[in-house]
Amino acid sequence: MYKFDLIGLCGPADVGKTTAATIISKELGYRILGFADPIRETVLKLIPAWDGHNIEDGIDIMNSLLRRSPRDLMRIIGDHARSLQWDIYIRRAERRVRALRDEGVPGVVIHDLRTEHEANWVREYGGRLIHLNRYGVKYRADHPTEMRVYPQPCDTLINNPGTIGGFRRKLLCHHRSISSWIGM
Repeated sequence: MYKFDLIGLCGPADVGKTTAATIISKELGYRILGFADPIRETVLKLIPAWDGHNIEDGIDIMNSLLRRSPRDLMRIIGDHARSLQWDIYIRRAERRVRALRDEGVPGVVIHDLRTEHEANWVREYGGRLIHLNRYGVKYRADHPTEMRVYPQPCDTLINNPGTIGGFRRKLLCHHRSISSWIGM
């Protein structure tokens, strides 16, 4: 029987969500998605010189144009879209996850889970949340998408030890234990 795995990664900025998603993708063949992918795509069209990954790389470009960082611009666009339809990015992610599942992809890892609504959708869809922590990395309170998603009993906590090798071992050890438990 075909098993499909959905993982949502959450934690503060700079905790290693994208790094974790990259490790999971390379090791397990999962696809990486983000709730904010549509926002990032929009900002990339506005700032063609930004590579879309490192927010800080686009700061000089944005400062010269609008006096806003790419992160600020993404927040403005995201806030506006969510004011029109609060679950717009969840609905889009659901369509993309369903299409990938139908293609036979073994799993999807969402690297930018930031709200309780997103967390609840992942859980309701049968996925699991991994809350990432790293020493010295704290949540910021400067925007609603930078607030903590509170862990539920079914969620997992993984501490990023600060090295790629150590982080990889923790992520894959967690996956092996979950896979054997659920029979994947």
